[in-house]
Amino acid sequence: LILVGLTLTVLPAALDESVVSNVLPQISTVFGQPTEKGQWVSSAYILAATSFSPLYGKLVTIFGIRAMLLFVSFLFMLGSGLCGLSTSMDALIGFRALTGAAGGGMIVLTFIALSTLTGPRTRGAYFGIVGAVFSLSNFMGPLVGDAFTSWISWRWGFFSTSPSVTSLASTSSSSSSSISPMPSFTSVSYHLVIKLRRIDYIGSILFVGGIVCWLLVTQLAGGTWPWTSPLIIALISSGALLLAVFILYEIRWAPEPLLDFRRLRIIGPHRSRNVPLSCAISFAVGWTLFSAISYLPPFLMAAYGYSLGGATIRILPFMVCHSMASIAIGHMTHRPVVFRYSVAAGAVITSVGLILLYTVTSDTPLALFLFYSFLLGIGIGLPIQLAILLAQFSVDEYDMPVVTAFVNFCRMMGGAFGVVAEGAIFDSVLNAKIAKLPIAVSKLHQSYGSIRFTLMVPF
Repeated sequence: LILVGLTLTVLPAALDESVVSNVLPQISTVFGQPTEKGQWVSSAYILAATSFSPLYGKLVTIFGIRAMLLFVSFLFMLGSGLCGLSTSMDALIGFRALTGAAGGGMIVLTFIALSTLTGPRTRGAYFGIVGAVFSLSNFMGPLVGDAFTSWISWRWGFFSTSPSVTSLASTSSSSSSSISPMPSFTSVSYHLVIKLRRIDYIGSILFVGGIVCWLLVTQLAGGTWPWTSPLIIALISSGALLLAVFILYEIRWAPEPLLDFRRLRIIGPHRSRNVPLSCAISFAVGWTLFSAISYLPPFLMAAYGYSLGGATIRILPFMVCHSMASIAIGHMTHRPVVFRYSVAAGAVITSVGLILLYTVTSDTPLALFLFYSFLLGIGIGLPIQLAILLAQFSVDEYDMPVVTAFVNFCRMMGGAFGVVAEGAIFDSVLNAKIAKLPIAVSKLHQSYGSIRFTLMVPF
């Protein structure tokens, strides 16, 4: 029961991440705000979920998995309810940030809890199932948001997640006490005041501040602000400075670091390449996965004339293949040969899928496009859970929550940077080519949009 409850706990968090993506114009109209400001309803959730997720790994070692799971579930329920009751755009954006901070914690804590309740032979399989639930829930979010907006109200997209997350988290927490005891890092008994003193407040502020600066760049650069504008340069510089100070503080002065680089074996006499390698794999997987989710539907809309809902449905084979590959490889992670070759096989298959998708035009049969996305899904699914497992097996049990949260954070950061980087490259190349076209032809870009324009005009 607890394993089912934990697996389904990620469902409302993943659903809430994308539930507003298709209804932002309606929300902006209700509050009388421009669509550009409405985009922050979605961005606030992603910013908070990504920035705060690494903190939960350390908090688990202080407060325990049950307490943290119930805490973030309460925050998520509160934030979702307040989002549904919002009377202004500013309030909605703020409450979405609160919900995102809790939603990111729910996802991280699910992986941590499953790690404590399963052995090395079965852990990968459960990770694969959780990953599949997350991907499919994230995929279904826009469709659920459309349904609520069409039939009832967009506010019910937020109200609907509150009861489910509370019941699932309560089931998981109550069942865990009777089925399996938690390891030592979740059962240390201290007075609450002592626990609060153990939190690395300075490190947390430096880390979250630096990450927020960089994530703001992914939201603002290239659209609202040029890449060379003083604001973007200041955000990049501030983020780098804050993170540099964070690393120095964690290594030299923090009494109980948020990220203990020595215990994680990133530095020191016992350093290992496994944790940095896991973070790099997770970052690359996040880059590819979220870029595909972001750009495949717009291409289908431009090339084949589908609506947003129709295009979203047609990337279902990609999502299913990615999820099934993740589950299948999870059942075999106890074999050393799987770790050795799965990442390489995933990289090769992903590269082949991307190269084939690069050749797609508006004349390409839809079945062929779906086959290419099928290959891409398999390639991404093979290494996606191995990164977390490799990092977990490389550290002591006490540090397992911290490294789990950090590797998951790297995947989310990869997704954030991947989407903006590929968008910037696409716009840069397109604008350079448009400048060489006659003025009458280049004006079609404003009428038809970037992707459809590239399909209409041969370069």
